[in-house]
Amino acid sequence: MTIEVAETRDATLRLPDPQRDGYHQSWYPIAMSREVAAGEVIAKEFLDGRVVVWRGQDGVAHVHSAFCRHLGADLSLGSVEDNRLRCVFHLWEYGGDGRCTKIPVGDQKPPPQAALFNFPTREQFGLIWAFNGETPLFDLPEFPTVPTDQIVHRVFDIELLPVPPYVILANTHDFQHVAAVHGATMASEPTEFDNQEFTVEFKNEVEDPTLGRSKQHFKLFGLNTLALANQFGPVTLLSMFSCTPVNNGMTKGYTVTGTPRVEGMDPEKILDRGEHFAREIMEDDNAVLKTIRFKPDIPIVADRALMRWLRRAASFPAAHPSKPFIT
Repeated sequence: MTIEVAETRDATLRLPDPQRDGYHQSWYPIAMSREVAAGEVIAKEFLDGRVVVWRGQDGVAHVHSAFCRHLGADLSLGSVEDNRLRCVFHLWEYGGDGRCTKIPVGDQKPPPQAALFNFPTREQFGLIWAFNGETPLFDLPEFPTVPTDQIVHRVFDIELLPVPPYVILANTHDFQHVAAVHGATMASEPTEFDNQEFTVEFKNEVEDPTLGRSKQHFKLFGLNTLALANQFGPVTLLSMFSCTPVNNGMTKGYTVTGTPRVEGMDPEKILDRGEHFAREIMEDDNAVLKTIRFKPDIPIVADRALMRWLRRAASFPAAHPSKPFIT
């Protein structure tokens, strides 16, 4: 048997390197909403450093660099006072925009440079999201077929993986592994892709061991989030997987399972089925991703969609403006 090498092979393809290029500018899930109650602060790894996630008494969540601008104390050891974050070391206080608002030393005013890195922060689908950059380049991920306010959902986190997000999401364009790893059969390989600046969208039809025959609508945001609508019969099952680069080259993932509110249908039964589907997919893929040494240097024609994804990963905007603050 002769394996045909892909005509679209790009010998100059330079995959992203965080040390050289920074991290892709995208929305990343930092924590589950239920992890941070009003008046609480927690620490999380993000990119190659440490951030704090805190929620004021007004219920608004914030993601900031973790180290006080005075002497670098870890702000997760501090407290939330009303809608301000207070450092435990010298009681410096920071507002929701990351700027120091109070230094409890006589009538001294905070130095103008005393500001934390303020990640743009949003909350949706039971997750607290932060954008890697000073200003978001695109909107929060949403499902492609159902308005957000009509969705019942659950969220859970998954184990750490030693690969960057774009490698995990590459599976959405690796159609050979659908049958080999997941035991599913596609009606045909997708050929029509709506490639926009920050999103990719395509459709598929598949026979899956868990769900049966379903029509699938994929939408990918950045290089780290997949939103999928599965339609089987009258049931719409929604799955969102998003992952975040943390320390030591590891990636943390979160999965949202959802379904629209439909009269006469029990959403909890649908969510049970959807969560089982998501966990099965993760279990199959993670067994490979835990030990893979990703090196796509011998692509074949069947890898054409995968190679388009990797070229996208190589050219997607990347930066690391928070590095001086979080490391």
